[in-house]
Amino acid sequence: MNSWWFEDRNHGGGESATASRLPCSDLEAGAVAAAGQAIGLQLRAVYGDAVREPVPDRFLELLEKLDNA
Repeated sequence: MNSWWFEDRNHGGGESATASRLPCSDLEAGAVAAAGQAIGLQLRAVYGDAVREPVPDRFLELLEKLDNA
């Protein structure tokens, strides 16, 4: 059976990051990859909508005041 290695990073209080490698089956690897792709698609959709929203006039006024300061 083929397997790949999943890297698990653990951060302790004040300690540097350590990595332990956990063996995963091809099926688990595919599920992890599919989940990552689905999350990425949803994030792009949400952030894409936010980027297309117009900038509020009040915010533009504040930016203009900062430029003139």
